[in-house]
Amino acid sequence: RNRGDLIILCTDGLTGELADNEIQQQLAQATHDPEHTAQLLVRCAVDRGGNDNVSVVVLQL
Repeated sequence: RNRGDLIILCTDGLTGELADNEIQQQLAQATHDPEHTAQLLVRCAVDRGGNDNVSVVVLQL
């Protein structure tokens, strides 16, 4: 692991709406604010009309 790497913990509400490559794209564009990044991922899943709850935690090393 390197300084600045991101680790995400999420429910299937995120992975059910966004493909892995879409999540990777969002993370690649992420700011250095893990809270903002988590909110962005949740918003993307909700905007897709997901019916499942979505929880995301982003940790920056």
